[in-house]
Amino acid sequence: MRILLPLLIFFVVAQLLGIFTASIIYADYEDNPYVQGLYLKPEGESESFFTIIFLFAIILLSTAFLLFLIKYYKGNFLFLILEFFMISVPSSIIFYSFSRIIFPYLESILIGILLGCILAILKHKYSFFKNPSAILASAAVGAIFGISFSPFFIIIFLIILAIYDYIAVFKTKHMVSLAGEIMKRDMALTISSKVTIPKIGEKRIDLGTGDILAPIMLEVSFLSINPTASIFIFFGSTISVFLIFYLLRKSKMIIPALPPIVAGILLSLFIGYITGFIYF
Repeated sequence: MRILLPLLIFFVVAQLLGIFTASIIYADYEDNPYVQGLYLKPEGESESFFTIIFLFAIILLSTAFLLFLIKYYKGNFLFLILEFFMISVPSSIIFYSFSRIIFPYLESILIGILLGCILAILKHKYSFFKNPSAILASAAVGAIFGISFSPFFIIIFLIILAIYDYIAVFKTKHMVSLAGEIMKRDMALTISSKVTIPKIGEKRIDLGTGDILAPIMLEVSFLSINPTASIFIFFGSTISVFLIFYLLRKSKMIIPALPPIVAGILLSLFIGYITGFIYF
């Protein structure tokens, strides 16, 4: 349980941060033109299956690029630059949201950028900042997707990603290679928990940032439509993650986390719907 509890806490904190950040972005939409630029889909533009294909293609290309670097690039500089932007850019959105509690939006933007860059530098210097960096990045990306697309769009997108995650882990197994390299380099693309067990040694469990941001996307998307649905998703995904961690603790195999997380989300939505708490 010592190894599971930190991961579960990190997962919950990321969801709460994502919801909080989205609420600030929603409130600032009319007044802050920079916030309007965070929306991935311009207002009034219709959603289509081609949009899902486009986003999925970006994920495939990003994965292919990382695998290419892992196989052919023997240096470290490109990984450092890549990680710097993956931490500084999304985390600056989280820092902006907290700054807005006190400061006007222009000052908050500057504070967010500055703190985002500082966090990325600290992560490079000190491994302690790896989990906070991954949590903030996941919360921000989940919030941006959530404010940009409708719940139905995100549900379809998550189902496709869950199928891909299953194939990538159990069939092509390229995600296993990628996860191994990410863990080896201790990149902020996972949250980690470690514990030393007498006579056994160190045991480590990781959860990818993509698995963390999945429920955040849908929670945020429902936030302005039916907040009760967001609550059901929160509990459904958290229970699913706990079960995943329990299975990981019992085995040494890599389990694709997204399929059970998405299944837990859909089950929680179904329960909320049949009990009358959620409407579509």
